[in-house]
Amino acid sequence: MSNQEKIDNESVFRFRPAARHILTIGRGLVKDATSAIIELIKNAYDADASKVSIIIEKIKAQKQQSDVIEKLTGVLQEYIPNPSKETLDFILETRSKTALFEILKKQITLSDIDRLFALFAKVFPLWEETKAKTVIHINDNGHGMTRETFLNSWLVPSTLDKVKNTKSKKGRFVQGQKGIGRYATSMLGDILVLTSTAQALNGGIEQTNLALDWSLFSNGKYEYLDQVPISLKTVVFTNNIIGTPSIGTSLEITSYDQTLLETSHSESLGELTLEEELSKIYTSSSETEDDFVISIEWKKNGEEEGSTAKIIERNDFDAWHHHQMSGTMKVENGLLHIDATYQNKNKNTSTVDSTPISTRQEFGKANFGNVSFSFKVFDLDTLMDDGKGKTTAPTKNDIRKISGISIFRNGFKIRPYGESKAGDWLGLNQRRVNTPALRLSTNQIIGLLEIESEEQSGIEEQSSRDGLKDTAEFNSFKEAVLIALSELERIRYKLRYKLRHTPEQKASEYVGSHRLAIQKIENKIIQTLTNSNVSSETTQSIQAELDDIKKPNDKLYQAIISYEKEVAIYHVQAAAAKVAMVIVHDASNKLAFINNKGSICAKKIKKITKKQLELYAGDPSNDTLSFVGEGLEQISLNSEAIGKLMKTLSIVAIQKLPPKKKFDLISLIHMAKNIYSNKLTEYGINFRSDLPKSLEYNGREADFLSAFTNLLDNSIHWLQATANKEKYLQVTHSLTPDEIVFLIEDNGKGITKADEPYIFAPGFTTKSSGTGLGLAIAGEALKRNNCELGLMRNEQPTIFFIKIPLNQNNA
Repeated sequence: MSNQEKIDNESVFRFRPAARHILTIGRGLVKDATSAIIELIKNAYDADASKVSIIIEKIKAQKQQSDVIEKLTGVLQEYIPNPSKETLDFILETRSKTALFEILKKQITLSDIDRLFALFAKVFPLWEETKAKTVIHINDNGHGMTRETFLNSWLVPSTLDKVKNTKSKKGRFVQGQKGIGRYATSMLGDILVLTSTAQALNGGIEQTNLALDWSLFSNGKYEYLDQVPISLKTVVFTNNIIGTPSIGTSLEITSYDQTLLETSHSESLGELTLEEELSKIYTSSSETEDDFVISIEWKKNGEEEGSTAKIIERNDFDAWHHHQMSGTMKVENGLLHIDATYQNKNKNTSTVDSTPISTRQEFGKANFGNVSFSFKVFDLDTLMDDGKGKTTAPTKNDIRKISGISIFRNGFKIRPYGESKAGDWLGLNQRRVNTPALRLSTNQIIGLLEIESEEQSGIEEQSSRDGLKDTAEFNSFKEAVLIALSELERIRYKLRYKLRHTPEQKASEYVGSHRLAIQKIENKIIQTLTNSNVSSETTQSIQAELDDIKKPNDKLYQAIISYEKEVAIYHVQAAAAKVAMVIVHDASNKLAFINNKGSICAKKIKKITKKQLELYAGDPSNDTLSFVGEGLEQISLNSEAIGKLMKTLSIVAIQKLPPKKKFDLISLIHMAKNIYSNKLTEYGINFRSDLPKSLEYNGREADFLSAFTNLLDNSIHWLQATANKEKYLQVTHSLTPDEIVFLIEDNGKGITKADEPYIFAPGFTTKSSGTGLGLAIAGEALKRNNCELGLMRNEQPTIFFIKIPLNQNNA
């Protein structure tokens, strides 16, 4: 070998993972005991098991701490001069074998490793006697692992085995591609005994036993991962002989931490129990309908707490939901495709009304693969809180435990989506704030979303199994889900609207008619008394009593009138908020220009003396004077524009309902149009009109501005969302001696025939983030002025009309 070759060889090195590296990764990836158990269940599923049983046994401590303190103190004194009471307390209170070793390591340095291990060997048995144990058994009847699998896969961290082989022998999509199942056992306890029986290559049965003490990975004796001794024993059985074990895998994990599953078998602080969590993690995949049964059993000191193991079943109240929408969604050629069926269950009969849904809309977002979904919705106002006195119907509390929208992949739930403690990942509760009658909150819905593999969908899981990565595909997926939910919400709103809605008078009109009816009865009573020759004293007495009866009605009437005036103000102010947003945006740009230009002009002017101004006055090309002149001119123009914007805002920024007055209706329409001039330009919308020069009208100016701005804003919203090459918004009119009718027309999305009866209902909207108040406010504002707002044509082009009477009372 040449010197150069020797140098090259000596410069090649390889990573050697530290022994503690496997614990650092494992306990960092697996966030809690429930997550760890779920990972081990997934491993059983990948092994084609048809059943997996979980047995959790709690074993009480053999001795009290007081029984070992004296002996423990004596042991410590052999190795540590004057051990402190604090050290003794730490030893007794620590909850794991690994943590116990760390405490002792602080007393004796690793430089004296033999002395440290000798101390640990004496302290551990005493410490263990004072500890209750939780022993977790997880058994499955899957295909098991051979010795070769243990050596080449299980004992190789982050192996690519399941990445390369994405399906099991039975055709299941494997779940354990992240390779964190082995780490999950370190999360659950200190000691693992794993026994797996599998079909050997030679045709026999092979049983391999692995014993693993996780404290060995961090005790400092073994510096590198490949130095840690792991016991692996294999026995081979010939088929069909007595004593041949059944094929499958069993894990026994021992933990000294009694808080590990404290909240998993008891209601505590409202957290979900382990059983409730397990009931949510699996639903048969659309492609594999094979059986997979999970059971759980709790034992205490070797005895069963219950009579038998409990089968975990998903309780989705399928027979009880009031509304359901199931279907598929995908992105194709820039369009979002949603195909579904909506079912409404009649409350009084077993009849189910079905409505097909098929929508195609522009969707310039990332492709997220094929998604199947099912949303089950409950009308909580028809259910009881706690089920007292009820028999089989679910209660609000029952639904609350399993409500939320969960994401599944190949039959298994992706946590934490759909869990109450994980928050509202779609923002449903915030959406509902402005439109509670239309939108759904998380406690009203049970949703299941089935997504495809990472390769097909682009939606990737976090390595820690703690949610999905914030990618373009995931964000696109969320937006599509909200669009599908909007379809559900609109249909549900219409159904509930039909059941509950009856044509209503205004409250003041109702009370007024009621007062009139009472007055008629009162007149009839007095007339009857007079005709019956009853004394005037008696008649006056009865009249006084009738007046006393009417007083509460009179007060109620006045209160309602006042209330309706307040509501009218709120309607106008709601429109004002929308206008103000535009004004503030435009005004801020112009003010920024004024501040910048004005400051520069001021500095320039200061540099010019009166003599210099006279000197340069005859020179039109002078840069300084041109700059000043142009700047001052622009300042003037922008100041004037801001004044107009502020005047518009002042019209709608009212604090009390103003009286009617004469104003130019046509100027007001132009004012409303000018508010949206920037948006019209930005979205390429052609605004057309045939309005007269002016039309004086007697009414509330703020109401009309509110109505027109809401209508124009609505048209612009749908126009900017369409792909029409030539977009237009048109305001035309027809005039007679009795009335003027304005037509507001656009070639936007249009309004479906099914939505038409509800567009003026407060809270109903076809916008994914709308409030459903715009048209309702516009209609009420015009009604207060004896005018009418209506829909003339629902399909493209969409045409709304405003009918304004021109009689002596208004014109």
